[in-house]
Amino acid sequence: MEELAEKLNLPADKLKEAVANNNQAVIDHQDKEFGKEAYRITPIKKKPYYGCILGGRILCTFDGLRINTKMEVLDENHDPIPVLYAAGNDAGGFFWGSYNDRVPGLAASYAHVWLGNLLLD
Repeated sequence: MEELAEKLNLPADKLKEAVANNNQAVIDHQDKEFGKEAYRITPIKKKPYYGCILGGRILCTFDGLRINTKMEVLDENHDPIPVLYAAGNDAGGFFWGSYNDRVPGLAASYAHVWLGNLLLD
């Protein structure tokens, strides 16, 4: 674990702590740190250990501002808020329940379609 931490330029004690927390989440069947679904947590317990540095690449969230078919942002009663519009990645709920994982680039086409509709109207 120390060798991996050194190669990734991470504090070894923090990496060990993260691995211990992960392994405890497996035992508890619950990820209290990040809310990951239990079936996605796997134990980290035998060598060799591998690691890599990743950067963010998700282009949307699966929640956010609720909109209607005119791209008007809706309030808590589902009524349009005057002169407030949202499209693409700012408009939430479109992908809710459609995918059981976060997929990079998923909302790119959605953003283009809604922006095109806005410009055409």
